[in-house]
Amino acid sequence: MSSGSGCPPFDFSAKYYHVGEGALGCVRQSSFFEGKAVLNQGLGYALILGFGAFFAIVTSLLVWLEKRYVGSNHTSEWFNTAGRNVKTGLIASVIVSQWTWAATILQSSNVAWQYGISGPFWYASGATIQVLLFGVMAIEIKRKAPYAHTVCEIVKARWGNGAHIVFLVFCLVTNIIVTAMLLLGGSAVVNALTGVNIYAASFLIPLGVIIYTLAGGLKATFLASYIHSVFVHVALVIFVYLVYTASDELGSPSIVYNRLREISSKSRICHEPVSHNGQSCGPISGNHKGSYLTMLSSGGLVFGIINIVGNFGTVFVDNGYWVSAIAARPSSTHKGYLLGGLVWFAVPFALATSLGLGAVALDLPLTEDEASHGLVPPATAMALMGKGGSLLLLMMLFMAVTSAGSSELIAVSSLCTYDIYRTYINPHASGKEILRVSRAVVLGFGCFMGLFALVLNKAGVSLGWMYLAMGVLIGSAVLPIAFMLLWKKANAIGAITGSIVGCIFGIITWLSVAKVEYGHINLDTTGKNAPMLAGNLVSILTGGAIHAVCSLLWPQNYNWDTTRQITMVEKEKSDLPAEEFKEEKLRKAKSWILKWGFGFTLVIIVLWPLLTLPAASQSPISRHVAVVGAGAAGLVAARELRREGHSVVVFERWNEVGGTWVYTPKVEPDPSGVDPNRPIIHTSLYSSLRTNLPREVMGYRDFPFVTRPGENRDPRRFPGHREVLLYLKDFAREFGIEELVRFETEVVKIGILENGKWEVRSKKTTSVDNENNDTCNGDDEFVNTRSEVEIYDAVVVCNGHYTEPRIADDIPGINLWPGKQIHSHSYRIPEPFTDQVVIIIGSSASAADICRDIAGVAKEVHVASRSVADETYTKQPGYDNLWLHSMIDSAHEDGTVVFRNGKVVLADVILHCTGYKYHFPFLETKGIVTLDDNRLGPLYKHIFPPALAPWLSFIGIPLKVIPFPFFELQSKWVAGILSGRITLPSQEEMMDDIMAFYSSLEAVGIPKRYTHLMGDSLFEYINWLATQCGCEEFEEWRKQMFYATVQNMIPRPETYRDEWEDRDLVLEAHEDFVKYTSKQKS
Repeated sequence: MSSGSGCPPFDFSAKYYHVGEGALGCVRQSSFFEGKAVLNQGLGYALILGFGAFFAIVTSLLVWLEKRYVGSNHTSEWFNTAGRNVKTGLIASVIVSQWTWAATILQSSNVAWQYGISGPFWYASGATIQVLLFGVMAIEIKRKAPYAHTVCEIVKARWGNGAHIVFLVFCLVTNIIVTAMLLLGGSAVVNALTGVNIYAASFLIPLGVIIYTLAGGLKATFLASYIHSVFVHVALVIFVYLVYTASDELGSPSIVYNRLREISSKSRICHEPVSHNGQSCGPISGNHKGSYLTMLSSGGLVFGIINIVGNFGTVFVDNGYWVSAIAARPSSTHKGYLLGGLVWFAVPFALATSLGLGAVALDLPLTEDEASHGLVPPATAMALMGKGGSLLLLMMLFMAVTSAGSSELIAVSSLCTYDIYRTYINPHASGKEILRVSRAVVLGFGCFMGLFALVLNKAGVSLGWMYLAMGVLIGSAVLPIAFMLLWKKANAIGAITGSIVGCIFGIITWLSVAKVEYGHINLDTTGKNAPMLAGNLVSILTGGAIHAVCSLLWPQNYNWDTTRQITMVEKEKSDLPAEEFKEEKLRKAKSWILKWGFGFTLVIIVLWPLLTLPAASQSPISRHVAVVGAGAAGLVAARELRREGHSVVVFERWNEVGGTWVYTPKVEPDPSGVDPNRPIIHTSLYSSLRTNLPREVMGYRDFPFVTRPGENRDPRRFPGHREVLLYLKDFAREFGIEELVRFETEVVKIGILENGKWEVRSKKTTSVDNENNDTCNGDDEFVNTRSEVEIYDAVVVCNGHYTEPRIADDIPGINLWPGKQIHSHSYRIPEPFTDQVVIIIGSSASAADICRDIAGVAKEVHVASRSVADETYTKQPGYDNLWLHSMIDSAHEDGTVVFRNGKVVLADVILHCTGYKYHFPFLETKGIVTLDDNRLGPLYKHIFPPALAPWLSFIGIPLKVIPFPFFELQSKWVAGILSGRITLPSQEEMMDDIMAFYSSLEAVGIPKRYTHLMGDSLFEYINWLATQCGCEEFEEWRKQMFYATVQNMIPRPETYRDEWEDRDLVLEAHEDFVKYTSKQKS
């Protein structure tokens, strides 16, 4: 449950929040661990060294007992291949243990914390299918290279030395990457939980593994793996049972489910200090309706693709899996890999859906940095079990790191022994020499990786970064290695070229996308999803494509004779019956693994996700929304919000709908509009105003602005302002909007609460219509004032931007000029300017209308424009008293005004037609939304401030638009986002978009005050909105009619409203309107 408007946002996470001093309000804990160790440092060292020593002794003892009582001959073949006689159960447990990295326990929960339920699924499925499909390769080894020791031996036998060296490098790089991930994850968790120095942990963790691997080789690895797998699964059951059954904090699936729904649907503040940058907060960007409980997750899917590509590399290019296949009994190989893959699926999926989602359900204050270093599971374990949970998780992690680490040691030992020492240094090496080299490599590689992990930690490389990057670096070798045993046409040149070029292209793509998307290249930008996805896909696809094309052009047509000739170093009597190697039996095994391997792959990555989609569909979320203003924007916003299922209240200061289209002869007492304390008049209409767009273009898309019968209606295409007001009233009645409006209710203050809700303070006023007074006097206009405070989920600001005049106060001497200055906001009729000399500043639509309006009564009218050349001085056609000048140069105390063209005019009045400033005196956002030189921001797409999205939005901010249909699309987008039907990008992505937009304006010299001027981007923006909303793009006739009006307006400013040449477009528009007007009549 929420704690209302207080602190914290949720009662169940109160321990992670406190009330800050002064105006800070509710403050969230800055991180979960806060740099403090949970367990004693001595315990950490004891665990690392003690467990290492324990397993070294136990496995070494088991190996000795086998030699002593079973009679195993500990040769180099036994050390590196375990006698090629390992059965199904042990192979399966080895696969589970070998594939249970530190990342399996840590990174799987991180992606659950990031993407919700889709993260664990894509982690588990995206790394299971490779093991299932590798069963095919395992059988092919038995058929085509039964006595091989490593994958690179097979490469050399088929493709020669060049390919051998290339793939040897790829395999070693893979082993280094995998071992680095084990040590990075292990050292980060040991450091966080016990305070053991992270560099010491990097070096000490491999120590015990080195000892028992030196003693027992691959067989010791298999025995230790079995023990480790048992412990990992016991710990896994404990954690799952704790989260979903026994915990006081959670304890049931329904509590976890409801918590996740509450957190993802909460109107929640996600900015400092209530939440800190990088912490999980509110709905997930990219997930269907922001939910943690949906498979419809763009981020989860992208991770899944990266995961699949990368893990194909770490299975197919990791010699450890080849060594395990080589060690397996032929009849056990395929079953062991299938069983191991399916059992392993449960490990990351169950662990991440308990500890990963548990972290979200507990609202733990984990940071992105903590999560990327693998600290989500230990945080949840500690939150639920205290120090006991931390210790259990640490032991579980140690098992995973050491068992997978030992298999990597053997993998590297085999490569260095057979592919380097025996191949290039001592081809006639004896078994004892090879055994000695194997043990030396185990010791050397273990020490090297301890040092390498130390360097990576020093450089700030995290487990998460390394996990995502591995596919870029090794993915290009996947398909060539698979082709080696599966395709007889595959040739050496294609394998070499594809692997190298694919890797280079993948890295170039990875870095280029990071540079283009984020502006610079570092560990942070290269670790993001877009660069990683691009790099992974380019790497694996390029490598495979190049190899395939080369092989089709120059096929090898290989028969695998040379791979079958690979021999063992020491000829031993095999316990395997001859029928184990019969081709017929191996072919049946291949058919079996193809059927079940591909079948389960189809189920896991296709059918399962598809079957979850109906369950992901949820009813739209209804919000309680306040709309400020009942003008053209507020009315359509209210309609779209209600259509989307929201509860809507519209606040309108005046006693009727229409906003700025409600004409009043009253003007403000300060005609220039610079007094901040003046009473505000809502409208800027002048009596003679007609629309400057035709009614066909101007109307809402599904409520056409057609001519309507009635004695007070204006049938003209460019009607007067009263017709527009009547149209808006028709719209409000048609859709029942008036019942949502609180008339004569002024919004006094809107402020954000600690829980993300909005407090709206309004003032009920009853206006007094003083018909004989043309000036608004302020307080005497209203009586019977009373205030009310209400709480809303969201606020949509639609108060227009035609009430706060912008004055040309940058003119030298303008403040000392003695004549009268007014702003067009206070212009109504021309009669007050009779026989006067008037200067009008501006060249927009209002200036063009007003100068001609006044010219009918004034002595002289001079228009000053910034958009013409300095020498401009022209009398306007059809007038003897109307001139166009360049901009004013200066104004003087003697009443004269000097223009840049050198002309001097003694004037009575300066009328500013210079536009307006945005004005939101009621809105308090604690500095999140600011006004700087008329730039309101930061606003994503001119609508949402990212830190407050989607709970605060603005409709109608852009200038020079087609207002009503423009407002309509903006409103549809806002309504859909609030209901969860449409998803916004993340706060970070929105800010990146805004900053890129600002940079583009600066690059071409556009001042801040024109930030919201649409210009040439109008229709691009409109169509983007339409796409986001799932609507049709703007009608082509509407677009062409808009352009035709603009082109007609320039040469014929006097007559364009009554003379036009676009009748074909008018007919097209009315044909389009039939589908709407017929419904309205019925």
